[in-house]
Amino acid sequence: MNTKTTPIENYSNAGLTQISCTATKGAQVDNPMPVGDVQPESPIVAVNAVTLNTDNTVSFNFNVDIDAAYTGTPTLWVNTETKEFYVEYNYTEEWAPKLTNWQIQATYDNTNARGGHVLAAGDQITLYNRDVDPVTSRGTKTTVQPPTT
Repeated sequence: MNTKTTPIENYSNAGLTQISCTATKGAQVDNPMPVGDVQPESPIVAVNAVTLNTDNTVSFNFNVDIDAAYTGTPTLWVNTETKEFYVEYNYTEEWAPKLTNWQIQATYDNTNARGGHVLAAGDQITLYNRDVDPVTSRGTKTTVQPPTT
């Protein structure tokens, strides 16, 4: 898995589409990051988490750890031109001693604005934890799996 930290200079939802998703709040865990590290954790993406379906939809199933003090529900966004996906929430920019594990599940239409496909089997996507008022965000790359039969 490839993890990178990328500063987001001009925060905007321009070019992004929100995806309807189910976000299930799970157990709290200790924050593995060193005290003082205020960057959000990289999303944890399981093998076969991003799958093309035979009905031209894409299914996501992944986990993300978010500051346990966060009281909202994370949302999921996509930029169909860059194949970047964003789990968005309000991160406090303060080190959090506890994190809550969220399971995110979503299925969305894989057709782009030009009538083509956003993703194909073998494509690399980047999934970011994105703060609504970011200092930085972190991402994880994963490979799209072929349709299941």
